[in-house]
Amino acid sequence: MENYLPALNENQLEEEFIREVLKILGWEYLSQGSTKIQGGRRIPDHALFINNNLKVKGIKEQKESPTGAFFHSHAIEESKEWNVDLDKKGKEDTPHFQMINYLTWLKPRYGILTNGRIWRLYIKGENAGERTFYEVNLPELLENQDAFKYFYHFFAKDSFCSLTHGKTFIDRVLTQSQEFSRELEEDLKAIIYDRCIEDIGKSLYSSALENNVDYSPTIIFRTTLLLLYRLLFIAYAEAKNLLPLQEGSMYYNYSLRKVLDNLISERYASLENTFILDNHLKTLFGLINKGSEKIGIPPYDGDLFSEETNEYDSFKEAKNFLKQTIINDQAFIKILENLMLYTTNGQKHIRDYSSLDVKRLGTIYEGLMEYNFKIANEPQFLVKDKKTKEEWYIDPEDHTDDLDILRKIEEGELYLVKHNNLRKSSGSYYTPDEFVDFMVSDAINQIFEKKEKEFIKQHEEMEELQEQLDKELFDDTLRKEADQLLDIKFLDAAMGSGHFLVSALRYLTEKLISLGGRFPENGIYKKLEEIRQMLKEHSIIKSDPDDASLLKRLIAKNCLFGVDINPMATELAKLSLWLETAVPGVPLSFLSHHLRCGNSIVGYDLDDLLNELSEKAKNNMFVNAIESNINDIIKDLKSIESLEDITLNQARNSRYTFVNVARTIEPVKFLLDLKTALDYPGWKEKLENWDFFKTGNYRMLDEILLEGIEAADDELKEFIKNFREKLNPFHWKLEFPEIRKRGGFDIAIGNPPWDKVKPEDEIFFSQFDPKYRRLNNRQKKALQNRLLAKKEVKTKWERNKKEITNFAYYLKNNYHYYADKGDINLFRIFTEKNLEKLKQDGILNYLVLGGIYQEEGSDSLRKALINEYHLRYILGFENRDGKGKKFFPDVDSRMKFAVISATNNQIKTEKVKTFFLYNDKSSLNNLTKNVLDYPVELLEKLSPKHKSFLELKSQLDIEIVKKAYSLFPKLSDNGKWNIDFQRDLDMTNDKNLFHENGDIPLYEGKMIHQFRHDLQEPRYYLKLDELKNINRLKVSSNEEKETWRWDFYRITYREVASNTNARTVISTILPKKLLCGHKLFVETISVGKKNIKSSLSPVQKFFSIGVFNSFVFDYLARFLVSTTVSKTYFMRLPSPRLKIGDPYIDEIVERSTRLICYAPEFDELAESVGLNWQKDGIPPSEEDKRIKLRGEIDAMVAKIYQLNKTQFEHVLNSVKAGKDSDTPLKRYMDKIKAEALKVYGKL
Repeated sequence: MENYLPALNENQLEEEFIREVLKILGWEYLSQGSTKIQGGRRIPDHALFINNNLKVKGIKEQKESPTGAFFHSHAIEESKEWNVDLDKKGKEDTPHFQMINYLTWLKPRYGILTNGRIWRLYIKGENAGERTFYEVNLPELLENQDAFKYFYHFFAKDSFCSLTHGKTFIDRVLTQSQEFSRELEEDLKAIIYDRCIEDIGKSLYSSALENNVDYSPTIIFRTTLLLLYRLLFIAYAEAKNLLPLQEGSMYYNYSLRKVLDNLISERYASLENTFILDNHLKTLFGLINKGSEKIGIPPYDGDLFSEETNEYDSFKEAKNFLKQTIINDQAFIKILENLMLYTTNGQKHIRDYSSLDVKRLGTIYEGLMEYNFKIANEPQFLVKDKKTKEEWYIDPEDHTDDLDILRKIEEGELYLVKHNNLRKSSGSYYTPDEFVDFMVSDAINQIFEKKEKEFIKQHEEMEELQEQLDKELFDDTLRKEADQLLDIKFLDAAMGSGHFLVSALRYLTEKLISLGGRFPENGIYKKLEEIRQMLKEHSIIKSDPDDASLLKRLIAKNCLFGVDINPMATELAKLSLWLETAVPGVPLSFLSHHLRCGNSIVGYDLDDLLNELSEKAKNNMFVNAIESNINDIIKDLKSIESLEDITLNQARNSRYTFVNVARTIEPVKFLLDLKTALDYPGWKEKLENWDFFKTGNYRMLDEILLEGIEAADDELKEFIKNFREKLNPFHWKLEFPEIRKRGGFDIAIGNPPWDKVKPEDEIFFSQFDPKYRRLNNRQKKALQNRLLAKKEVKTKWERNKKEITNFAYYLKNNYHYYADKGDINLFRIFTEKNLEKLKQDGILNYLVLGGIYQEEGSDSLRKALINEYHLRYILGFENRDGKGKKFFPDVDSRMKFAVISATNNQIKTEKVKTFFLYNDKSSLNNLTKNVLDYPVELLEKLSPKHKSFLELKSQLDIEIVKKAYSLFPKLSDNGKWNIDFQRDLDMTNDKNLFHENGDIPLYEGKMIHQFRHDLQEPRYYLKLDELKNINRLKVSSNEEKETWRWDFYRITYREVASNTNARTVISTILPKKLLCGHKLFVETISVGKKNIKSSLSPVQKFFSIGVFNSFVFDYLARFLVSTTVSKTYFMRLPSPRLKIGDPYIDEIVERSTRLICYAPEFDELAESVGLNWQKDGIPPSEEDKRIKLRGEIDAMVAKIYQLNKTQFEHVLNSVKAGKDSDTPLKRYMDKIKAEALKVYGKL
């Protein structure tokens, strides 16, 4: 076989060998006569079927369509010649990406790719950029009968169709693999957070103390991360053969692997106060940085290992600190054993970091951005809440019996703490892969649609002219084509660990290679050939990387941009991309020109500065000088992008050029910092004397621009230095001048912060006691007082409030869509900023809070997305999957979020693709099936003022809602029935009025339910003499009588209820002689010209309650309501306003009265409509009678809203009892629904 098969061509190999193997594996196959179809697309060599019947169907379908055979096939198979490399371009496309492309657009889920020797199994949807497949070398397996079973089990037909516990063998293996990866991730996360970070930090701290090295907790933390990142890279590089670890290599003696082998064999067991491991690893770091031809280590260089530092290196201080400190062997053994080894059955093993995906590593390490070290000024306890299991630090005197003491932190001891004082992180900020991959692929597909058409057209023309063109001219054309294809700029302005960037890198790689594979000669492959040739000439080790690995380097350096306010997050994003793009023998790509540290939403517009210089300074010399500098800078940045970083000189030239660029723009950056500070509260007061445009001091301005910032006053320099350290402004057009020149980014993507910009006591005080959030208001105030009695806490609280208030003021002055009502939320600010950064036809894909599509605070932003941009879709989710697991662990499960997409063009938004309240991530994979086209015309009709999207899920929803809003006015519309709602008392601000005994009760939300006022007994009472000092509670006052709110029967509804509760609208009528807490909205009492009266008559009240508590009204409310039934949303609902004598009004009034008036408190109200509470009232104990009345009301309300039977059944099915499990509540609701349907059929 070894001599015979390699000599066969592809067709012969298929005939003589591959098809015979397929028969042995049990497949029915159908070969394709021609594998190229119209439009340049190719199809696989074989369609594979699980039985002959499906094969016959495939043959029939094939007559109608070239791809018809694949409609019924279970898998596809692609063959290559024996010696073809499956990861490199051959005569046509790269085989690996050819298979990925097939699975993308053909129906079968599975693909087999083989050259007869290597057999690979692919599964649709497994990320191509991760190179996920199962691979075997068949000739090697044939030598071992037991090993051959692996091949048979993975490629045999039965493994793809025979079910065990509902899953095929292949699906079970895939599930187990994913579970293993998650377990490995969780295990590693626990080790890093619970042991490694603090162990490394303490070792560095101890060394600094012993060697009299200057330190701070921040420097120690950054040095800890630097050491962790280096160790992680080396472990990954050795596992992936990026370093020459093969048997007998000289490198082994210097390797991390040797250290780990010695740890396993316990050769270091006798080491005590020595520093062998520290010296070994620092030597290794140096070798990886500079390389050694003698040892066979290529120079990887890169900012991670480079000892050359500059002012723009985030690790500058950490690198210097690491040089001056040294970790003893006992400490290093503990660190490395925890981080790099695991134990099974008493035997130590080396962790396989290569099996962890780079994005999975991001989930582990991104959480570290929330941490820092502290050094205890006084003893502390690390405690654990016995109930919630949360861990945090407290002063010893704050210890209570409900807290277990885990350990004591001594004075002067270094310890690890999260920003909120908790000990552990949940990773709540990390976006699930399914959302990231969908958002990335969708955006890139949109941008690539035009590029793909241009590419195909250009190549069809080039193929005709190729023979006539000079080779040099043809090659030059191909190079330009590569530049055009790589001219796609992708931004994540809050990049964290680079999760979105890694996903974009993989998908762009797949798109470019798949596109290039449609034509044998193209710019991308030409570029890769040139790089591969350069690599052969310069690499000191044999390196022959595949096409995808080389292309990833080009994409990472040319196409990906990211910004993050945390410098360690910026370095983590670089590490993620280095791990993803590392190639044996090639230096790490320089990425600092595009991955930047800064505050994305604080800064000054360069063009505004230039305009001010031109208009106010009356001197274009400044402007011309700056523009000339910027043009030179753009050329330098282009030169960085053009360097492939294949050689050490190229990588270093990239770094040197960038540092020179950064230094060149420093004077302009200084002025932009100054302009930003002059616009920022707390700073502008300090800097008014240096407002050159106000003072007219253009001499100093001139000197700064021409001579550099050294020409500025020392005091001014100190102010700007402090301002940078505090706020780190990012001036987009200066930092990315090439983007300014091209008009913006093609794609802006990400999951921005969802934080409110206001001082929040829950966030602040919870860092001292996490139980704070769960306390009642009285307990919270007591804890606040105790904490604020400490001077340092009070100072911190006052500073916190001032800084946040100043930040909010700055945002209000610099953004349009910060908040129409309520609090500023950062997701709106980031959305506005990123829309602003798009070029023409650029696309924004963002994951934001669900409030984007409904809340009043997002009105202006929503209108801008619809009217100024083209809003493509809003895809709404609950924060829990179908099994109740949260997508974002630290966020309330009831919280809604949405994936939104908008393009920067003038295409009018007529329909928006939507779905809402989904909890299945897989719904993203089939948008055409799941989305609803939401007409903007309907949006404007239902919500003309706010443009709020109702959470409609189907065409039937549209029909019902459209009908309801057409028939009846909103509650907020003026008419004969005017009703408004207000709050009586605030549970916090008015708590001094609450007593255990008093004259009238205080009602809270939990005390009422539909048609009921007595669900619970009151907790508090109120004293009338105190209440009568509060004028807002007084309705009217005249000579004869004062009238107060408690003198009336009033409609109320409960605020706390969500659209996923059993009932969303919970309303009733309250007796007289009571007031309510702020969780109950109560009817406003109006003052007429002649008398004082309730807003509604008794008839109108009872009728309204019947409507409010109906399934139809509840159904309509659920489209608007999120976690609370705010007055804003409630008043937007359409409600009938009938007149006496209209159908059903008397019947509904009578039934509502009987359901509400079952107690003596309602005697007067019942009499007003001709009923008696004792005779006619139906108390809660008579459940069957109440169910009958309620069912009758529901049926009549449905008739009033003119619902047909199908529509009414849809309403009833939509309003579910929570999770709709079999509970007493569900059974109760089902009885009402059944009664309603029965009555409806008779009306």
